[in-house]
Amino acid sequence: MRNRASGGFMPRLSASVLLALALALVLASCAPLSNTSASNTPSGGAASLAIATWQSSKPFDPAEGAPLPTNRIVAVYGIVGGVTFNGPASNLDLLNSYLPQLQDLGNQYAKLDPTHPVKLGIDLVINVIQPCYAFPKFCASWADDATLQAYVDYCQKHDLLLFFDLQLGVQPVADAVNSNLMMYLTKYPFVELALDTEFHFPNTP
Repeated sequence: MRNRASGGFMPRLSASVLLALALALVLASCAPLSNTSASNTPSGGAASLAIATWQSSKPFDPAEGAPLPTNRIVAVYGIVGGVTFNGPASNLDLLNSYLPQLQDLGNQYAKLDPTHPVKLGIDLVINVIQPCYAFPKFCASWADDATLQAYVDYCQKHDLLLFFDLQLGVQPVADAVNSNLMMYLTKYPFVELALDTEFHFPNTP
């Protein structure tokens, strides 16, 4: 039926449909809302436990505290165990010598673009592609925990971001992160993950 006054359509509802809708509204208004809320609301210690459980199970949000896109990252590159050719972050002695230059470079960027605060950092390759005959499990080698912790401590001391850069070989990303890096990623807010995807291969001959 066309409603000429409004220019819209008004559907025809039968008496049985209207009766069913009215009955549903009456039944809904009779539901015992107060009892339901009282039984589901913890109190005292139970309330505290419920809040703690919710906080600990809160989904991980990669955007929370992320350095990008708000900041400009100025980072120095290196490969654990490498030489000067591999970048100034390849060992801590080289990095320490290069730190004043990195800080100066950061200051230059900060002056050029004040709208993006500069965060200095290190992009450090810690999982290096290797010949599969020498490293048959994943065709890549890992830096040892002591070396990783030394870099973590250095970056914490000098207020640097630390990107653990992975040349995965044939290792799945989830396995690499959970087996080797999760302790650092969850404990230190300045530790980030970088993936060298050109060094990630299908696990086939």
